[in-house]
Amino acid sequence: MGLWCSFKDWIQGRTVERCQRDEMIDAWRMARFLMATQGYQPSDQLAWEPVRASIQRRIGVGHRLYHSRFSPWMVPLAVPPVLVVLGGSQRTSFTLTAVVWTIAVAQFGRSLKLRVLLAQFSIGLAVGLTSFLWFMVVRLPNEWDAPWLFPQMGKVALAVFLFVEIPLLVWLLVRHRIRIDRECHPHDSVVLGIVQVTYRIHCERMEWRSSRACRRWVGLVDGIAVDASVHLALGKRADMADRRLRHELRAEAEKIATGIRLLKKELATASSEADIVAVVGNLTRGMIQIARYERTVLLSTAPAVLAPSRSIARIFSGLLSALPLFIAAWLVPMIPQIASSPQLAQAAMWSLVVSGVIALIPVRAEAGARIHEVVGRSLPSS
Repeated sequence: MGLWCSFKDWIQGRTVERCQRDEMIDAWRMARFLMATQGYQPSDQLAWEPVRASIQRRIGVGHRLYHSRFSPWMVPLAVPPVLVVLGGSQRTSFTLTAVVWTIAVAQFGRSLKLRVLLAQFSIGLAVGLTSFLWFMVVRLPNEWDAPWLFPQMGKVALAVFLFVEIPLLVWLLVRHRIRIDRECHPHDSVVLGIVQVTYRIHCERMEWRSSRACRRWVGLVDGIAVDASVHLALGKRADMADRRLRHELRAEAEKIATGIRLLKKELATASSEADIVAVVGNLTRGMIQIARYERTVLLSTAPAVLAPSRSIARIFSGLLSALPLFIAAWLVPMIPQIASSPQLAQAAMWSLVVSGVIALIPVRAEAGARIHEVVGRSLPSS
């Protein structure tokens, strides 16, 4: 009976509302509890109302698209892409997969700022897999008679996906973005993130001796700092042409984020449960100030901005150096004089790929020369 009721709710679309309501109630409960630890009474509406409204806006509007994955409409939307992968040509299947992974990698922009090893490793792995998929797109044949099940249905599904689903999904995404811009404030995302992270740290505070728990807390706090540096910059509330104002807002947001990052050291050097409780208190007070839009108070208590890390600059520099080499590895084998000799085309391609990888990885000049020498001897000569 319970399974049937769950299936009925899913068919009727009530599962989305229930999941959204449950997340909102949990976030309210967490925020109430954290505020109570700082001496705020449940009847103190002046302190509670901004936090409650911020959480409600973020989950009720901002997470609406996220909870839509429980909608029954996701089943018919998922059928055409699956049929394209099963019934399309190898190149079409890899192209669709590569596009999905490219979109996923584009969402990793926030993770580039995270000072967490796992996040950086995940980004590198995702970029490598995406590059491999696009490489296979170029190299694979485009015939529709490969070992797939129903090529004709795959062609129809591809047309439906390109001319029906993609415009529909773009329209839904634009509509969702417009609603967020109209009903939500950039501070709302930071408030909800602080509530969830702070409550988790408070619940796990007795594990302060555990290095693994401390690393997890430090990573979560760093994520809050990244969110603060992005959302508190209020980029969508300032005109794109007003560079001076945008720079000033980014500097203020980075200053607040620096204050949050300083809490990582307090977590790493904690010598008692009381030290963890003190960090929880600092985060809770900051959350209330952000919900109240007390930007001046936040800036008055934030420290001076530390010298920016050069790691991100090195990453972008490596990408800019390697990108032309990867593009050349794709285009050079297509030159008629080189394409006429498969061995020469293969040698040119792999030589450029290796050069691109060396540009991505900071290695010594002599090591890079040695790698080129070994590769040059291994590849067939023209």
